[in-house]
Amino acid sequence: DVLIVGAGGGNDVAAAVRAGATAIDAVEIDPEIVEFGRKYHPERPYDSRAVRVIVDDGRSFFKKSEKKYDLIIMGLADSHTLSSSLTNLRLDHYLYTKESFTEAKKLLKEDGLLVASFDVTRPWIGGRIQKSLTEAFGQSPLIFAAHDTQFFGLGGVFFLTDADGKSLARNLDANPDLKTYITARKIEYDQNLKPLSDNWPYLYLDHPRIPKIHFWVSLLLLIIFLAFQKLVKTAGRFRFDFFFLGAGFLLYEFQNVSKTALLFGNTWVTNLFTISAILVLILLANLLTAMRPMSLKVAYMGLALSFGLQFVLPLTFLNALPFVSKMIFGSLLLNLPLFFSGIIFITLLRESKDKSVAFGSNLIGSAIGGMLEALSFLLGIQALLYMSLALYAGSFIMKKR
Repeated sequence: DVLIVGAGGGNDVAAAVRAGATAIDAVEIDPEIVEFGRKYHPERPYDSRAVRVIVDDGRSFFKKSEKKYDLIIMGLADSHTLSSSLTNLRLDHYLYTKESFTEAKKLLKEDGLLVASFDVTRPWIGGRIQKSLTEAFGQSPLIFAAHDTQFFGLGGVFFLTDADGKSLARNLDANPDLKTYITARKIEYDQNLKPLSDNWPYLYLDHPRIPKIHFWVSLLLLIIFLAFQKLVKTAGRFRFDFFFLGAGFLLYEFQNVSKTALLFGNTWVTNLFTISAILVLILLANLLTAMRPMSLKVAYMGLALSFGLQFVLPLTFLNALPFVSKMIFGSLLLNLPLFFSGIIFITLLRESKDKSVAFGSNLIGSAIGGMLEALSFLLGIQALLYMSLALYAGSFIMKKR
């Protein structure tokens, strides 16, 4: 029984078929890539009766599967070679967290093996994967590099481990040529690193910090704002309640996009569901306010309760749901605070005498909230949830004053 995560065009699947595996589950998030494999792979691995194709995110499959495997292969995911500190897109990074490897271990048979390949371009990337595997399996993986081979696409570095601490050595003893090959290329990384976690999945950062590009761009924007603010005439007093509403809104939206990547994997799918849910909830907030206005006190109470739901609702629970249920309930529940913040914004804007000042204050707050998202590189994604709640509390306090 073989599980291949990131089956892609079918190379790993073809190898498993060639080796005589009788039951192969091939998990691939992109159905179009699978179709390319069906049409163009010379060995036609996806046509084998031994192969079952599952179009799903790897983490989602880990959570839902109840089958046990002799071998789990984590192939090359599409995006990891494109990652850098210039982006906060994580795409497949949730596959390499401690929580992910722990879930994979649960799917191994008692003597099962796990093999992960990765194109390690920086030592700390390899060290971080090694540390995540060590913490999940309770033992350091066997690592070897294959950069000296003439074949393209192997991923460069392989991480091997087992469920019982014995079967890997036993399998290598049974294959002396493979053991000699691996021993000659064996490597070890420095594990004095922060391990990857679902809260801090930044595989490409050497240590928790705000990347320079984020810091300098944010500082430049602040300088521009301070330099030009005196040149802009305002129609009234700056509205800090709207400022905090805007900052809380955009910061919450950003941390939600980061979190829901764990549910949907693919960046475009994540953005589609998250932004669509936000737009639907804002339209509902407008409709409710037009038909039956809600008091600010009730709206702020609903905001606080919906935030409480975010702290107690584990993403792993949503990830175990079928895709349609996960799409609906995950998108709506995770974005529910924005429904109540939308009601608060609409109500305050309707009561405001200087709507242009109120709206401008809100936009400036949104810009600040967007800048604060970079703090997740330093503090983790969960910290943004607390910060969003604090910003919304700031809007409540300023409104009361």
